[in-house]
Amino acid sequence: MKKILISLTAVSICLTACGKEGDFKKAINEKLSKRPVCLNDIHPDLISEYNFHKDDLAKFTDKIKGAYIISENYDKDGKFVNSLISGMHKDDAARLDVLASAGLFTKSTESLTKYTQSYSNNGGDQSNGYTTFTIYTLTDAGKSAVKEGGSSSYVSFCYATPEVDKIENYVEGDGIGGVHYADVKYSYTYTNIADWANKPEVKAAFPEIAKTLDGTQKTAKMSVAKTNNGWSTSL
Repeated sequence: MKKILISLTAVSICLTACGKEGDFKKAINEKLSKRPVCLNDIHPDLISEYNFHKDDLAKFTDKIKGAYIISENYDKDGKFVNSLISGMHKDDAARLDVLASAGLFTKSTESLTKYTQSYSNNGGDQSNGYTTFTIYTLTDAGKSAVKEGGSSSYVSFCYATPEVDKIENYVEGDGIGGVHYADVKYSYTYTNIADWANKPEVKAAFPEIAKTLDGTQKTAKMSVAKTNNGWSTSL
């Protein structure tokens, strides 16, 4: 009889602990589902109105709205002057090419003639060279990878979502106002991994992706609080 009581007590303790860990897992996963891992923000280039005819500029900016632009300036004789990669590192042109090959962008080129106002007796505008634009436009796959709710000026490309694999341990306590909480340590894996993120050339161009997906130490901590509706991460 004593052995049976001990066995039933052990089962009861296990069910309570396992049920609580399941509640922790559910609460943390709800939080993690809103925290996908993404590439660093990149700022699309802004095209200035300076030295371009407004009509030409309006048609151009409508066409490339929301695109990433790399511009190169040439003088009237076709000699290269300089280039501009606004808000991006110099190697980002190559990185954008990788993302284009992975299907997140389509790549095209356009050019606009630059002008300066002439003050000669003849009046009118005088050509002052031209600017070529390499345009990276988001594909449907690229748009679906964009993090929702971000800044309108910056774009994050998300490629995976963390999900709790196992509750490692937890410590419960009572906080201010009598709130009962638990500090939970958990291991996790990644789900909803985008196909493009696993391409070797993408991982080579963006080492942070390889480090994230291929890393072995995937543990973290999060606090949860007991509420009338169960455990919650909204403390």
